[in-house]
Amino acid sequence: SQNADGEGYSLTLIAPSSSPGPGNATSWRSSVSLGGSPGGSDALIFTGTTPNDLLSYALTDPLRGISASIQSLEVNGSVDDYLVTAVSANTAADDAEISVEFSADLETWLSGTAVFLGSDERVDGVSIHHWRAPTPNAASPPLRFARVVLVARP
Repeated sequence: SQNADGEGYSLTLIAPSSSPGPGNATSWRSSVSLGGSPGGSDALIFTGTTPNDLLSYALTDPLRGISASIQSLEVNGSVDDYLVTAVSANTAADDAEISVEFSADLETWLSGTAVFLGSDERVDGVSIHHWRAPTPNAASPPLRFARVVLVARP
């Protein structure tokens, strides 16, 4: 067993004023800086008013920070190809909610079905979040399109 030494990152509750469920893993993120933020928050407060302000606040590079690929993943004991989307976001942008929707035809979008795979935390205050489509590419019809949905947290 290894004791906490105070020199690494800590878990930070996302937007505590919104009363997130502390038992839910998606209510937590790593702190922005080494040493964490004990007894406080390291969140950036959103002060903008426009959709462009929200994009600038939440996403590190809206044009280059979003990517999609086909990846072989094991799900429930079966390996299949899935559409996976990665989004680079500002780690401390707690006032923004990022999600991904998938579509087979660009007309009908599946909301709330993307499977969150986790985040890669980088030392520069950027997190790369990963989602996969709910069904493999072999499904009919295959989900070939993804879009990022960004909303300001109430």
